[in-house]
Amino acid sequence: MKKAKRIIGMVLLILGGFLTVVNLITLWAVLTVRDVDYRLGSAVMVLIFILFSVGVFTLGWRLRHPRNKASDPAQERPAPAKPVYDPPKPRKLTAEEKQRQAEEKAQRERLWRVLAEAMKKARREALAPWKDIDPEEAEHIARWESALAGDCAIERDYLVSAVNDQGLDGLYDHTGADWFILGMDSDLVKVVRLYAEVDTYRKACEVHDVNPKHTEDHTLYGLMRFTYDIRFLIVTRQDFLSLGAEREQCLALCREHDLHLVLPQSGGVFLDLDSGRRWNVYIAGTYPGSADDAATYGSLSLDWTDPKPGAPRQDDPTRRQYTPDTLLSLDISSAERGPGARNLRFDESLLQWRLTVQLDEERLWFLSVFVDEDGDLKEFSLDYEGAADSHYEFTDEKAIRDKLYRPGDEKLSFHEILVRYVKGYGGNALLNQIMPYVTAQFHYD
Repeated sequence: MKKAKRIIGMVLLILGGFLTVVNLITLWAVLTVRDVDYRLGSAVMVLIFILFSVGVFTLGWRLRHPRNKASDPAQERPAPAKPVYDPPKPRKLTAEEKQRQAEEKAQRERLWRVLAEAMKKARREALAPWKDIDPEEAEHIARWESALAGDCAIERDYLVSAVNDQGLDGLYDHTGADWFILGMDSDLVKVVRLYAEVDTYRKACEVHDVNPKHTEDHTLYGLMRFTYDIRFLIVTRQDFLSLGAEREQCLALCREHDLHLVLPQSGGVFLDLDSGRRWNVYIAGTYPGSADDAATYGSLSLDWTDPKPGAPRQDDPTRRQYTPDTLLSLDISSAERGPGARNLRFDESLLQWRLTVQLDEERLWFLSVFVDEDGDLKEFSLDYEGAADSHYEFTDEKAIRDKLYRPGDEKLSFHEILVRYVKGYGGNALLNQIMPYVTAQFHYD
C-alpha cells in the first residue's frame, strides 16, 4: 500500500509541476495582449489553472513524503520503573545462635575427618595383598612398552569423571573411570595378563608410597597412574569368544584387578561380559556451575543396571543361539506349518544368513534374524506381510526379553518367546512392545 502511494505521488508531482510551468508561461503570454478585457478574463482563467496544478503538485508531495503523526504525550506508555534491589540488613546473631553454628561446623569437620580416616583404612586393607611386593622387582617398563606397541596394543578412550560405584576400598568412589579399546590385531589374553602386571606394579607403588617410573608411552603412563580404580576395556563379541578355554582365567584376573570387559551397545550403553551389568555413559550438566558452562564443558558420568536375579549371563549358550553353526544345526523341515515354522537361507549378495520364523496362524507376522558369515548377530526385524508390507528393525534383544519376561524364559530362544506373546496378545501388541527399540522401519505398498 505504501509503495502504491509513493508511485501515485511521483506521478502527481510530475504532472503538477508540468502543468504549473505551462500555466505560468500561458499567464505571461496573456498579460502581453493589448486588449484589456480579453487580458483580464484570460488571466483569471489561467490563475485558476495554476492553483489547480499547484494543488496537484502538493498532493503528490504529500503522498510521496507523508508526515509522521506527532505522538500524544498523554497516550505515551510510561517507562517501567527500574527495579532496585534493597538487600535485607543482616541480623545480629545472638550468643546462642553463634554457639550453635560453631558446634555444627565442628561436627561437620569431625565427620569429614572420620570419613577420610575410614577411607584411608579401607584403602590400606584393600591393598594389603600387594604390600609384600617390591615395586622395583615388579617394574618391567621396557617390556610393557614393547608389548603395547605389538600384539598388546590398546588405545585410551574417554575419561568418565563421576562414577557412582564402589571402588576397591568398599566406599563410593566418585573420582572417575578409565576406558581403553582393544587394538584390531591384539591378543585379548595377552592384554589381560599385561594389564594384571601393570596393575600389580601401580598398587605396589601406592602401598609403598613411591611414584611409578616415567615412561614416554601415553597409554602405559595412564595405566600406571593410580587415580582411578575402575577400568573398562572395550572389546568385540568375537574377541571375547576367542578366549576359548582361557576365558575363566582371564575373567578371574579381570575381577582381581577390577578390569571390566565390556561390549558396546546402542545409546551409550556397554554390556559387562562377566557380570551382565549394563553401564550407561551420559553427559552430566553440573560442572563447573552455570548452564552455559555445563553445556560447553559438561563432563561424562556413569551409572549401571544390574541383571535380573537368575538371568543367564550374556556369554551363556542360551543367549548365543543365533550363530552360523547353531543355525545350520537346526532341524528345519519344509513341512513346518503354523506359529514357530522356520526358514533358513544364505544371502550371497549380503554375505549373511537370514532365519525367518512365523509368529501367528494367519502368516501375517514374522521374525527375521540376520547373522553375518563371521557369526556376528547383525539385527532383528519384525515383519508384517499383508496387503502392505512393513518391516521394523531392532537389535536390543535383552531389553525386549526383560519386557516380556516370564519364569522359565531362560531356557527359551528369543523367537519362541515372541511366538508365545503373539499367540496370547496378537501381532499389533508385540509391535507396540518393540517400537521403543526400533532403529529403522520400512513400508511398502
